[in-house]
Amino acid sequence: MSEKPWTPAWIGLGANLGSPERQVATAIITLAQVPGVKMLRRSRYWRSKAIGPQPQPDYCNAACAIETQLEPEALLNALLDLEDAAGRTRTQRWGPRVLDLDLLHMQGVLRATTRLTLPHPQISRRAFVLVPLAEVAPRLDIPGVGVVGERAADCDRSDLRLWLASAPPPAPATTADSIATPTSIPAPADGPTDGES
Repeated sequence: MSEKPWTPAWIGLGANLGSPERQVATAIITLAQVPGVKMLRRSRYWRSKAIGPQPQPDYCNAACAIETQLEPEALLNALLDLEDAAGRTRTQRWGPRVLDLDLLHMQGVLRATTRLTLPHPQISRRAFVLVPLAEVAPRLDIPGVGVVGERAADCDRSDLRLWLASAPPPAPATTADSIATPTSIPAPADGPTDGES
């Protein structure tokens, strides 16, 4: 039996309860250990104002690029499982979150179901999604959104700045900081890194 193909996908991460930077870093590490997932690169961490009921702490946001053998719904389930394992509760719409993981886009996949919409319908409206995503996939052209780097350059960043928390990421055998960042991962010799065709 032939191996399942690997599909590029992009994930948005956020947290504003507990130790947000640590939780985002831990989520990146844990996601990289999910069977059928390869972690390619992650963005820097960004601070953004919370959307929804106030007052709320600021969010720590990031994005990561992966390749996966999972179907979209299976990948969504894996992300929800990671949220649950982190202690996520869903009692208030737009309420504070110990961890929030969004499947933003999978290359060549369109979905519009009650559980999953791909591409994610809020990408173009949120600087805290666009700016980190542009760090890992600036040339990615998402249907209905456009070229990520161009959209990020034009978006309002007034409520967005780099995260300056001092808490280090956890340090198991594979750490979040050892996963390639945008400046350290080279473009492959046979094509672009963003999964665009």
